[in-house]
This record gives sequence, C-alpha cells and structure tokens, in this order.
Amino acid sequence: MSAGIRCPSCSYENPLYGQFCSKCGQPVVIQCRVCGEDNVTEARFCRTCSAEIGSAQRGLLLDRAMAWREQFRAMGWQEWSSLTSDDWSLISSQKLPEVNDKYEPWCFAVMVDGATSKPEAVAIDGKNFVSTGLLGSRGFAIATRCRIGVFSSKSRIAKVWWYTDLSGFEGRGSNTVVVTTDRGEKVAWTFKLPSAGMLEVATAIAASDPVAKTWARRGIEVKAGEQKSFAQIIGDFFYDIVVRVNE
Repeated sequence: MSAGIRCPSCSYENPLYGQFCSKCGQPVVIQCRVCGEDNVTEARFCRTCSAEIGSAQRGLLLDRAMAWREQFRAMGWQEWSSLTSDDWSLISSQKLPEVNDKYEPWCFAVMVDGATSKPEAVAIDGKNFVSTGLLGSRGFAIATRCRIGVFSSKSRIAKVWWYTDLSGFEGRGSNTVVVTTDRGEKVAWTFKLPSAGMLEVATAIAASDPVAKTWARRGIEVKAGEQKSFAQIIGDFFYDIVVRVNE
C-alpha cells in the first residue's frame, strides 16, 4: 500500500501532506470548495464532508459560514419565523437550499424593517428594491454559504447573486455598503446604526451638573462604539463574500 501521494503528472511518490509534487511541481491535491479539506487530485468526493469536488460551488468555507451564522444569530438576524408562507414560496422559486443544508447552510435571514443594526433599504442601480417607511415595500435578505439575495414580498420579485458573481464593494458614508456585480449592477445596502439620540445630545450640551454631563457624554461614546463595531462586522462580512471567496 502506498505511503505517500502519487503525482498524477509524473507518477513520482510524494510524502503525505504536501500540496505539490517534489519532482515536477504539479499539484498533487485539490481543495474541497465546501470544507477546505485537501484531497488527492483523482478524488471525486471529499474525504471529510463528502461533497462532490468537481461540482461543489465556491463560497465561504463551511466553518467560516457557520462562524458568521453564529455572529448573525447574536445580532438578531436569524428571523426564519418572521417569513410568511408566501415568503417561503418566493425563496423556493429561487432554488435556494434549506436553512440547514449540509453543503450550503444559511448565514442569516433578516427583515428589511429599519430596526437598529439591521437593513433599512436595499437599492439596485439607484432604485429602491426594498425599503422601510410609508412608501416602502416589505422585504427581507438572505445569505447562505454561497449566495446572497434580497426579496420584495410586495412585488414578489427576488434578486440573488452567487458570491462568485460579485466583483467589488465599497463603503459610502457611515451606514451604506455598495456591492458591484459582474453584470455591472450597483447594489446599495443601507443600515440603521445605533444612535445617541437627541435627548442624550441635548443633555450633554445643556447639563449644568458636571456629573450629569459626564454620564451623558459617556452614553454617546458607548453608542459611537456600537456604531463602529457594527460597521466593522458588516464590512468584514462583505469583504469575505466579495474578496476572499474570489481570491
């Protein structure tokens, strides 16, 4: 029985755990797109997660996707129960996997409702697709290990992109991220950030009691810290799905 990895190009017997042939320099392993495990180049299925290597879609690695899922759970972005039967029908029309799919689990499903630290609008090429307010249209967003999508419950329209279809992103202002797709679409995600509020600001400015003023300012500083933390989390997520997936 072989104690190493045979190079498919030159048949040289290589030591275990290497990625390239020591003789000809060709790859001797292939990475699973789902879990990241190294498999021999002839393998059809991953030896760790059993995904079919040739057809598995590139996306976040499974452990990274589940780490994001836990992060979004802590943020209150797992609103599966808020989705109506019509919403689930719309999701099904896009052929998205089930929430706990083995190879493409969901990271989040969040309502576009303008609640603090959640999306309050998603616009495509400058036109609101879903938004809050009196003239807004009810909607929600979903991200899986491989895809992100936004759904308009009112219009029964959905836009879903594979992460491999995303080509760039940038921050605009303090609360908007604009993602560019390979088709040239500009998808602007606007979030409602934690705010100090006028009451705290007025108290900090007008308080004659130095102690009251100090505590009011500390409250503003805490809110500012929450804004920065939320913006960092969102920025890291978009960096992962736009940049790292496509490296």
